[in-house]
Amino acid sequence: MMRGVLVDATGIHAWRIHPNSIKEVFDHLPMLDQKEKLWPTFRDEANRHPCCRGYFAKNYMQFGLIVRLSPWNR
Repeated sequence: MMRGVLVDATGIHAWRIHPNSIKEVFDHLPMLDQKEKLWPTFRDEANRHPCCRGYFAKNYMQFGLIVRLSPWNR
């Protein structure tokens, strides 16, 4: 599940998926405005729970930057 979330939110591990499969998924399930809205929502939730993994990812793994650099332009 973790890799699926990383592919969806950041594009990490996307090179392991055939490009045609990616196209089919985005054709049926467009990302809409995920790239713009995911990070603020994630950040706010992580800040409310400083003992969670999200807080760690936000503060020590630069998750916000990774989301903004996602290759998905959908």
